[in-house]
Amino acid sequence: MISTAGQKQLVSTLARRLDGVVRTDLAAIQGAATDFGQVIVKTPTVVVWPDHADDVATVLHCAQAAGCPVSIRGTGHSQGGQSLNQGGIVIDTRSLDPIEQINKAEGWVIAGAGGLWSTLVRVVAAAGVLPPVLTDHTQVTIGGTLAIGGVGPASFRQGLQIDHCLGLEVVLGTGEVLWISPQHEPDLFHHVLGGLGQFGVITKAKVRLRPFQRYTQTIRLVYHKLTTFLQGAQFFGQQPNVHWLEGFARPRGGGLKPLTGAGHHYILEVSTESNDLTLIDGQRLWEDANAEGGHTVVKRTTLDYVFRLEQVFAGYGRPVEKSRARPWVEHFLPLSAVEEYVETIAASFPATTFLLWPMPTSLATSLPVVKSPHPMVAMPSVSPVVLVGIMASIPPAQLEAALPRLQQASALGITLGGKRYLSGWVNFDQQQWRQHYGGAQRDQLWDHRQQLKQRCDPQQVLQSLCD
Repeated sequence: MISTAGQKQLVSTLARRLDGVVRTDLAAIQGAATDFGQVIVKTPTVVVWPDHADDVATVLHCAQAAGCPVSIRGTGHSQGGQSLNQGGIVIDTRSLDPIEQINKAEGWVIAGAGGLWSTLVRVVAAAGVLPPVLTDHTQVTIGGTLAIGGVGPASFRQGLQIDHCLGLEVVLGTGEVLWISPQHEPDLFHHVLGGLGQFGVITKAKVRLRPFQRYTQTIRLVYHKLTTFLQGAQFFGQQPNVHWLEGFARPRGGGLKPLTGAGHHYILEVSTESNDLTLIDGQRLWEDANAEGGHTVVKRTTLDYVFRLEQVFAGYGRPVEKSRARPWVEHFLPLSAVEEYVETIAASFPATTFLLWPMPTSLATSLPVVKSPHPMVAMPSVSPVVLVGIMASIPPAQLEAALPRLQQASALGITLGGKRYLSGWVNFDQQQWRQHYGGAQRDQLWDHRQQLKQRCDPQQVLQSLCD
């Protein structure tokens, strides 16, 4: 922690040297002191809104000179304090938001890392294209999800958002500005993607685009048994005319047909794009689904589908929800472990919704542009894989009692062969981080991560959960 005098000198230096905005007002500081998870609180000294990559480089040079930490923040949608620090600098990337170039013929766009996916979607959709993978929550930044991985309802076939990143402008912890890609600095490229901002600050991204069709039909299938739900998910994941696929476990009731006893419904949403809705054979899909609880069908434009949950996420800003903690815990789990895991956590969290998203059999390595896996997004050693997430929403008075149960859920998933998805609440010690990135067969990856961190950020100014 730097002294009060040192803090004043730091703020003065930043204000003098940056083209962007330097803020120390109470609203800015409080706004950067917690994240969507509402579990961790850390108060920075200053919040910077940079104008360009050179501003980011200047911030990092000043941080080195002052010996203070730097964190990178977009919309702050993380749930475990990933974008926070105590007494240092927060770089708010939302000022880095221009969409610089769209190449529809070659299928890519270059955009500022602080731009929202929702903004990017609206712009590129006018040209008839979309990113191959979008998260359910599009009011988050491009750089933010690329620093985590990026999972969405197209991931069952298309993998992660980082699998469709073609290049990055990044400012290393040393202040060096680089353009990296699978062809130039590939090792660094694959570590920055999913790397939690621990090697550098993503300031621009080149992202693949794909043509989309005008309409989307969604069949919402309700299962009473997890076994049949998982069978249905695997079946639909293999159908070529299914473009989006996601699942949930929700407490019984809540607008669904009530069942006797406690437990969850298992809901699978199967979506198909078409320029002519009459060509979608929804009846055949339904007949093959084996869903015990019936189905409903929703037809809408594809853009309406992409933005279907905007109001849900906006609801988290209501006063009653704003005070709640959201220490979400998400695992990539082997399919064979899902039933044991879900049955156990459902007993501990009977009123909580869980994500149940099928993932592709092979992630990262099968895609044409990516020639090596992304080592910073750890995956189970066996496939197929399901993303299972505990979407806990906890009143402040109950948080202290809930966190140990969530810690147990995290440990159980790892014991069952899973790997944590790192946007959520993570409470690892150093040995657990080494196990997460390494493990019995991958210790060299942890050692390489340490070496790369030393190269890119030798003074350790970029905050990392791993350190």
